Amino acid sequence: MDFIEFTAGQNDDGRRLDKVFRIIAADLPLSNLYKYIRKGLVRVNGKKIRPDFRLSSGDVIQLAAFIADGKKTEKENIKENKDDEKSLSVIFENENYLVVKKPYDISVHGAIQNGKKPLEDIVRKYLKSTQESSLAFTPGPLHRLDRKTSGLIVFSKSLLGARWFSELIKNHGIIKSYCAVLQGKLKEKCTWKDYIYSQEEKGAGFHKVRCSSDVNPDSDSDSDKWKEALSLAEPLAFGTFKGITVTLARITIYTGRKHQIRAQSAFHSFPLLGDTAYGAESLKDSGLSRDFYLAAERLTLLEEYYDNESGFPKELFVDSKEDFSDIIKYCDIK
Repeated sequence: MDFIEFTAGQNDDGRRLDKVFRIIAADLPLSNLYKYIRKGLVRVNGKKIRPDFRLSSGDVIQLAAFIADGKKTEKENIKENKDDEKSLSVIFENENYLVVKKPYDISVHGAIQNGKKPLEDIVRKYLKSTQESSLAFTPGPLHRLDRKTSGLIVFSKSLLGARWFSELIKNHGIIKSYCAVLQGKLKEKCTWKDYIYSQEEKGAGFHKVRCSSDVNPDSDSDSDKWKEALSLAEPLAFGTFKGITVTLARITIYTGRKHQIRAQSAFHSFPLLGDTAYGAESLKDSGLSRDFYLAAERLTLLEEYYDNESGFPKELFVDSKEDFSDIIKYCDIK
């Protein structure tokens, strides 16, 4: 009988065989799972084992090929999509995190769009080819960026990293700064404190959010669904687009609401240039490379989180002005 092998990684250490097996063969009925283990169709290091056996990093789990049902071995996965992996721009990596520069017009997760694989798939294949993989833990994005927003995004490589970063986000312990091209002339640094309401999303596709200076501006929505949105907008340089003044700005967000920058900037009469969904002029027929220009440029930890067990750095930065070179030239931004 043919067997397919999977190797336990560091994050599988101490986990029960039956729990890990359920991840490998997620669609298998529980009764069949235990039957296959009893019959020796699932083995560890070539030996028949009990369902409650605790795995160690490096243990080799062997499954009868018919159970794996088309799942690929680690070697087969490593051979796939080398071109995608080579295109990955890695900014920082340790045993707990992978921080990459997300390109414009690529989804973080989900299905293939416009012939482009989601970043999550590319990252997972990269990690499979460069490190010891885990059966019980799946690397994933720890925050989100919209498809048409580029820049820094953090992926977890371990349970420790995922848990620590989730607590960091929950406690507002990380500050995110973006580079953006706004329609209009933002004359001075200003703080935007508003409330954002994101309706329940039904089905796929684009969903706008609402922004207001009041917690509950009308009686049609629940007040507890309006969440505070706090941002700092700072002008860096100015230019013109078809006679309209535009501002190259840095926007720092202290809360993480959906479409926070897009909604707040539009609410304060400085929509992202090209963001027609939020009332801006279109960039179509201009020959520019993006629908609008927004990039996550900097991640900064609050001082109390500097000494963290996960090894996340105090600050990460990527210069997005290089990606904005066409709009800077087109609008003569100086």
